[in-house]
Amino acid sequence: MGEKRYEYIGRILETLHPSITIADKDGVFVYIGKSCEEFFGVSADQLLGKKVTNPEIQDIFRPCVTEMVYEKREKIVTVQKNLNGTETMVTGMPFFGDDGEMEMILVISSWEISSYEELKNSYNQLQLEVEELTYQLNRLSQEDYMSSNLLSKSKVFTDAVRILQIFADKELPAFVYGPQGCGKKHLTRVAYGKSELLYEYNCELLDDETINKELFGEQGLISAGIKKTLIVENIELLSPELQKTLISHLKRNGVVVVGIAEMSLEQLKEKNLITEEFYNYFESYQVQIVSMSERPEDVNIFINYYLDYFNKKYDRTVKFTPKAINALLNYEWVGNINEIKNTIERVVLTAETDRVDVYNLPSRISAQSMEAFTNNESLKDMLEFYEKNIITRTYKKYKTTVKVAEKLGISQPSAARKIKKYVNAE
Repeated sequence: MGEKRYEYIGRILETLHPSITIADKDGVFVYIGKSCEEFFGVSADQLLGKKVTNPEIQDIFRPCVTEMVYEKREKIVTVQKNLNGTETMVTGMPFFGDDGEMEMILVISSWEISSYEELKNSYNQLQLEVEELTYQLNRLSQEDYMSSNLLSKSKVFTDAVRILQIFADKELPAFVYGPQGCGKKHLTRVAYGKSELLYEYNCELLDDETINKELFGEQGLISAGIKKTLIVENIELLSPELQKTLISHLKRNGVVVVGIAEMSLEQLKEKNLITEEFYNYFESYQVQIVSMSERPEDVNIFINYYLDYFNKKYDRTVKFTPKAINALLNYEWVGNINEIKNTIERVVLTAETDRVDVYNLPSRISAQSMEAFTNNESLKDMLEFYEKNIITRTYKKYKTTVKVAEKLGISQPSAARKIKKYVNAE
């Protein structure tokens, strides 16, 4: 989370409550509310960038609630003395990411107290404020959740994202389909994540009786009468009878269902796997997520993402040589995102050195890379194959002939000729 993001969150929350401080995951103050100087006699500049364990901080805040939250990783409600020695009710809250790691600490200071009854009333009032601030913070975080959690940048994918987000914002159903491992479930979670009640259900390996009870029973996910969003994986495995029951329930209650399948509605209908009612209900809300082979520009993004992720997870500093990167980019990732993730994890785990060449990659990848060369008839063709990939990749990254020349150590006219030959000719 960048400094601008903290500033944005802080300013919004400060319109709801005058005394706000925010620290990042490392316990460093990144936002100080305007009332801090009034309460504690210090300016924001004196606190920003300092860690909660700093002795200067301990002298200002007695006790330092941010430090207490930082150490215990849990919500803290306590009494704190301000500049005038007046006791103030303070609440500190940690916020965690999907990976379980603490992302920030929010502290709210308010309500001077002088008696038990006043303390009790102030505490109750503060709890209401905490609930409102927590709601607003979660809402603000959700606004940039889509952009921060979707790695793909290809047009075909971003178009699908835009459409699915429209359905989610309007609380409409959706039918998301595409090959296994292409990111259907993750995209659906992100798009519909604003729903306060988001549930997931997988029809695979379940019999009709179990599905009927868990979805439509007295306490079923769809029969409980509570407005919610339900992501149903392998929805095409519902029997015709359960499909009719599903559509019947959806037409008369507030549940929003997002179906996830590998085949389109048209393909399922052609194979007689879905009923006419099922087809008609979801037909207007189809969203296709294509395979990685149809969005090759995303391959490099996922490779870099998982390389960085697993390097941090396993405390490694693995890097790919240009030849290895070329082999990875040109490999046909039939297993899509899942295959990229599993492959990079294995490489990071098992690499004997931090420098991984094409020959250190899994045999299926290195073999395909070598085959691409040996299928060419001459050394000239092989060299051109290498050169084409290098020029194309460099030009896509730096956009200009001057930059390409600079990065590859060749003259600008030479770079221009090669770009014309390999890139513009396509």
